[in-house]
Amino acid sequence: MDPRKKFVSRRLKLAERKLKVSKLLLRHREYRDAISRAYYAMFYAAKAYLLAHGHDPSSHHGVKVLFHQLCSKGGELEPALAKMLTVVQEERIEAEYDEMSQFGLHDAKQAVNFAEEFIRKIKRLLR
Repeated sequence: MDPRKKFVSRRLKLAERKLKVSKLLLRHREYRDAISRAYYAMFYAAKAYLLAHGHDPSSHHGVKVLFHQLCSKGGELEPALAKMLTVVQEERIEAEYDEMSQFGLHDAKQAVNFAEEFIRKIKRLLR
């Protein structure tokens, strides 16, 4: 197997695991952590897509910038995917670092739903 395909596959598996954990956290009303894991699910899916297309950024910012660039080029990536990634990334940062922020069921559910849709679309594009 091509080493790049192996890493793409590994990143997609990580994305699926993070999504599964985010759903468990949501069920247990751990909203901050559900949002965080939902973001990481999307992050690994985005990294898989980028690697499959010859890019391998190492930072969160690099992933976001490159993913946004590819979404804005009018190719196969919908601009809505970049928006979802940004929304959940910003929520994750707030959930992790702003102890005064409050998150509820609606916030966490939206993040998990975005992650689920994001991963589904990325996997379809990578087939």
